[in-house]
Amino acid sequence: AQLCHLKAQLLVRRGETEAAVPWFDRAIAAAPVWVEPRRRLAEAWLALERPAAAASVFADIDRMFPESAYGPYGLAVIASRRGDLAEARRQAGIALSRDPDEPDILRLAAWAARAGNDPVQE
Repeated sequence: AQLCHLKAQLLVRRGETEAAVPWFDRAIAAAPVWVEPRRRLAEAWLALERPAAAASVFADIDRMFPESAYGPYGLAVIASRRGDLAEARRQAGIALSRDPDEPDILRLAAWAARAGNDPVQE
């Protein structure tokens, strides 16, 4: 699983994101309880402008790893990209409750609060 994951990450770094997808899939198949390849796969789908595929993977993360902030964080990113501020704020709040120290989550939650004109939350 680690070898497949590393190969996928190398391909992404080279700009070959589409070629990385099957390698992430192999890593997930080899280690289904390892969240990192799923997270990276979802990020790859976002980079490839495939938000529905990314949303599916982020939803799987949320369902399979309910303690992880990555699922709701990713769903918040997707909601913000499609202009659904209410859903972005809701998902960002869930992510923030799961990992209040992660800088990316803090930035997203602050953005969502600012966009919703909520200076107290921001």
